[in-house]
Amino acid sequence: PLKMTALSMPTRSREEKQAKVDQLRVLYEKVEAYEILLEEERLEAALRAHEEKYPRPTKECPLCLGDIQYTISVHEMLAFN
Repeated sequence: PLKMTALSMPTRSREEKQAKVDQLRVLYEKVEAYEILLEEERLEAALRAHEEKYPRPTKECPLCLGDIQYTISVHEMLAFN
C-alpha cells in the first residue's frame, strides 16, 4: 500500500512543480523559525536555572553605590584558595 504525502503527489506541469517547491520552502522556513524559537526558550530556561543554582557574586559599585554582579575567573579562584 502506497501512502500519499505532499511530496508524492503527482504534478503535471513545471508551474505546478515550482508552486509545490515554493510551498515546501515556506513550510520548511516556518518549521525552522519555530525550532529556533523553541531552542531560545530552552536556553533561557537553562540559564535561569543555572543562575538560581549558582548566583553570581555582587559587590557595591564605588561610583553609583549600587550592587553589581561580576564573574570570578579561574585565576582569581585559584588565588583565593
